[in-house]
Amino acid sequence: MSEGVSVAIFAIFLWALAMFSPEFAAHATRAVQANELKEYAIQQTAKYGGYTSEVQAKVEKRMKEFNMSSADWEVIHPANAVNMDQTFEIEVRGKYEYRVFNLLGTGAGHKDVPVKAVGSGLGQVLYR
Repeated sequence: MSEGVSVAIFAIFLWALAMFSPEFAAHATRAVQANELKEYAIQQTAKYGGYTSEVQAKVEKRMKEFNMSSADWEVIHPANAVNMDQTFEIEVRGKYEYRVFNLLGTGAGHKDVPVKAVGSGLGQVLYR
């Protein structure tokens, strides 16, 4: 009897591991992509002296490469030009949807988890 219970518990554990592992891996991938996008935006903002239209186009292109739609993801950036050695902050916000909790496609158990990456940089362009 105890062997059957052990096998049942082990089977439930393996099922849960098989269901949640891909979701956790996909969530971790999105977090890494958000951090990479943040670093890219910081680099370009420092290089161009602010979050210009050129920088915005480059960041949006990188977002398309990562399959991050602009409806779900946003980049919070400095509004003004960034002078030499002036600090600025960039934040990438989005969400990851855990589909494993969606019970039989009914929408019950729908879980959105926020993904956020924040970083700062120094301007490299001198404005006079």
